Amino acid sequence: FFFGLVRIMPVSNSGPRMAEHQELHAEAEEEEEEPWVQEGLTKEEWMRKMQEHYIKKQEEERLQKELEKTQPKTIDPPPKLSVDALRDKIKQLTTAGVATWDFARDDMADPGVEVLAENLKTNSMVQRLILGANRVSDDGVEVLAESLRVNTGLKRLELWRNGITDKGAAALSVGLRENTSLQTLHIGDNRIGDDGARALADALAEGSRILNLHIGGNRLTCYGGSWFADVLRENPNTTVLQRIVLAGNRIEAAGAMAWGEALKMNIALQQLQLGWNLIPDQGAEALAEALKVNTVLKQLQLGWNRISEGGGTALGAALEVNTVLQELDIGTNGIVGDGFATLAESLKENTSLHKLILGGNSFKDEGAKALADALMANRGIKTLGLIMNGITDEGAEALADGLKVNTELLSLDLSSNQITDAGASALAEGLMFNPALQRLDLSSNANLTDDAASSFSRTLITNDALQQLDLSSSNITTDGATALMESIRVNRFFQYLGLRNCKNISEDVQEAITRQMKVFSTVGMHFCPPEQEQEEEQEQEQEQEHKQEQEHECQLSDWSDWTTCNISIGSCIQTRSRSVLTTAALRSDCANSTETLICSPELCFAEARRLLALGAPAPPEPLATKEWLMVALVGVSLLHPLIRVIPALGRLLPYEVLSSLMVCIVAMYFFILWDGSGVNPL
Repeated sequence: FFFGLVRIMPVSNSGPRMAEHQELHAEAEEEEEEPWVQEGLTKEEWMRKMQEHYIKKQEEERLQKELEKTQPKTIDPPPKLSVDALRDKIKQLTTAGVATWDFARDDMADPGVEVLAENLKTNSMVQRLILGANRVSDDGVEVLAESLRVNTGLKRLELWRNGITDKGAAALSVGLRENTSLQTLHIGDNRIGDDGARALADALAEGSRILNLHIGGNRLTCYGGSWFADVLRENPNTTVLQRIVLAGNRIEAAGAMAWGEALKMNIALQQLQLGWNLIPDQGAEALAEALKVNTVLKQLQLGWNRISEGGGTALGAALEVNTVLQELDIGTNGIVGDGFATLAESLKENTSLHKLILGGNSFKDEGAKALADALMANRGIKTLGLIMNGITDEGAEALADGLKVNTELLSLDLSSNQITDAGASALAEGLMFNPALQRLDLSSNANLTDDAASSFSRTLITNDALQQLDLSSSNITTDGATALMESIRVNRFFQYLGLRNCKNISEDVQEAITRQMKVFSTVGMHFCPPEQEQEEEQEQEQEQEHKQEQEHECQLSDWSDWTTCNISIGSCIQTRSRSVLTTAALRSDCANSTETLICSPELCFAEARRLLALGAPAPPEPLATKEWLMVALVGVSLLHPLIRVIPALGRLLPYEVLSSLMVCIVAMYFFILWDGSGVNPL
């Protein structure tokens, strides 16, 4: 196109201008020095400097984009609860003498928080303030923290799911140092990192009266988790913290080991939740050693980690000597084989453990048999969770034998396994001899049919202990539901029957059963779980539970060094890679194991010169493009004589246009011959 324009442009007076331009350009080239000479560097030093500059620039751009994603929008939507409406609500709560102010999900944002903070400076009546999911930023937290310095009545503050960062956590730490009434702080599911954790840990060390701290679901690494552990280890007699939730962070092995050392010294902490933290066997072993000497910890949550046989063996050995721990959650790990056998064997000796969660470990029937054997000797466990372990009828029959002997177990969860009617029949028979079990969950065992319902209907006629039976998400039909209803009519103690998602039971039958149960039963039959009030600590635990479908992130090795600039067709790049150490199901993060960086023009040109000097072969030429250009050139050439003999064709394609097109094709052809990549390296 350029050459075609030159053909038809007027050329008068262009000669002197062109000569003048060439003369000025030559003078400039004579005066210009090489860039590395101008900076007083060697060519190699200058090339290295340029490479570092481009890497730094691209990294800054990437960080800026991530920062823009995490920062709140400049223009926020209007708050759902206006400032005027908030003031009116505060007046109503104050007049009524309400001690719990629940503004969760009211979307009041910072303006509303400022109104509340101003009220808290003089209000000593409110004891619990819930501000979860309100778009409260660090600025709003700073205002709220300022009011905490003078408030004397607030005992519990909840700021979960607000996007609070290290800046907000640091502001809270200042308020906590001077506040003497606050006992519970819930800041889970925010964006607090290690710096914010350190500020809060320092506040605990300097006299804060916080008893319960929930900082789960944030961005703490092993450093952030270790700050809290170090405070408890270094101040065993002055730190009053009794419960800390760190679930949903990334403290890994190092953080768990720090907590192991802290538990050996601490005499106050009673509940420690470390689920979803990528803790491997090494961390579990450190915690197990601490359990052998710790005399106060009552609850330890280690679910959804990476504990396998080694960690299971260590925890089993600890349970044999520990006499204090009451609740242990090690569900959704990988404890099987000898590790699980040791753990089950320890239950024969342990008498303090009341609640044991082992779901999601896939120990199958062999593990169920080991647990059944332990239940015959154990006299302490009240709640046993065995969800999603691949247990079949063989394992269910073994557990049924254990129920015939055990008189302490109150709740057994066997949901989402592979139990059929035969296993359910064995469990129903075992309950005829069991005077203790109150709750049995067999939901999501899809192969249960009316035969299972009939087995339990016979059991319910004579068993007065069982109060809740869940058979939801099964193949039970109207006949099975009717049989269960007939049995419950004569059982005065039964409270709940779960038949949710049983598609073969019509709505009319469900309504009829419910109406009859209201007449014949003192409590009634429910197709949805009854709502039960929770104590304050149990309610707090429910609020901090994380998305159960979340998968572990992949573990990758460190990045390799950047390669030299690689010149290929249409590109000049350098790459680096890392290998996958541990994959994770249902995640695509593992695919991001290679990064590409576009080289600077100076580096590409230098690499091209180096390759040519070494006699390296040129990059492969796009032969197909050259061939098509040759075909086009021949075709246009054949049109030239036709235009002169066919007037109509000449009107469609003027001779000047056709000539310009031919010049363009020739220019493109020689350009590709000059550089096979199709890109001017200069």
